[in-house]
Amino acid sequence: MKVILDTNILFVSLSEHSSHHIIFKSLIQGKYTLLLSNDILEEYL
Repeated sequence: MKVILDTNILFVSLSEHSSHHIIFKSLIQGKYTLLLSNDILEEYL
């Protein structure tokens, strides 16, 4: 599955204490591929 994540959702999902951590954990486990546009990439930086 390919997904585009809102920057805020990605940052919130980083913490193991977040209810959204499953999003980041699934990304690391390769359950989906993160797609980026130039605009989104600039937000990450």
